[in-house]
Amino acid sequence: MSIRKTILAAATLAFTGAYGLSMANDQVITMGFFNLSPHTFVEPGSDTPMGAGIDYFNAHAELMGYSVEWVGPLAFPRLISDLEAGAVDGAVFLSRSPDREEFLHYADRPFVTLNAVLAVNQNHPLQEVTSPEDIRGMTVGFLADSAMGPFMTDNADIVTFDNIAGQNWMEQNIRKLVNERLDAVFDRNSFSIQYEANRLGLADQIRILTLPEPPGLVYAGFSKKSPQGQALVEAFNAVFTDSTLDYDTFLAN
Repeated sequence: MSIRKTILAAATLAFTGAYGLSMANDQVITMGFFNLSPHTFVEPGSDTPMGAGIDYFNAHAELMGYSVEWVGPLAFPRLISDLEAGAVDGAVFLSRSPDREEFLHYADRPFVTLNAVLAVNQNHPLQEVTSPEDIRGMTVGFLADSAMGPFMTDNADIVTFDNIAGQNWMEQNIRKLVNERLDAVFDRNSFSIQYEANRLGLADQIRILTLPEPPGLVYAGFSKKSPQGQALVEAFNAVFTDSTLDYDTFLAN
């Protein structure tokens, strides 16, 4: 990591403050978030928003001339309903879909690109996923009301989904997996499953398999019901389009 990036990351962490709120500017963005470690999350027993996505957005908001008030963690269905109603100005880590485009202004380019994965128990015979037949008949844990991506969407009729809506959905799914109450856990990014499994001390009990589909594009989005939604997406695009900040550096931190 370069000295410049190290200093930038440290400055960004200081900028977020103890409660994820920067007071450096008069203009404030309210950003909703859900638990998606290591991107956007709150650790058990804490009320401090943290993660690579939090720090990365804060750095760009500072360039926009805004401070950020983080609202959450929210259950994912609640976050979507708050965006639709304009109860928060925006959110990061949103997939793009026609129904969400009805109430969201999406940024011009992705926030980050991620690979969709399945996690299976280490004693499961599956070593890789190359076709729908590899997952036929599985019971798969995921997040309620979240978009699934092309491979799981196209093959939703040959698996049974056991979805969770709570804030600790990933932890619950991993625990159910190692206790053999699920055949697999699905997520649209490998980082979250690996991070949570490491945190829980269960990484050696699961195997993470990349799905055969193009990497997923994840965006920042701003509510069309927010009075400043249009202005925010324009301001964000203005700084984000030419941004040289490296998300991987924030993720490594």
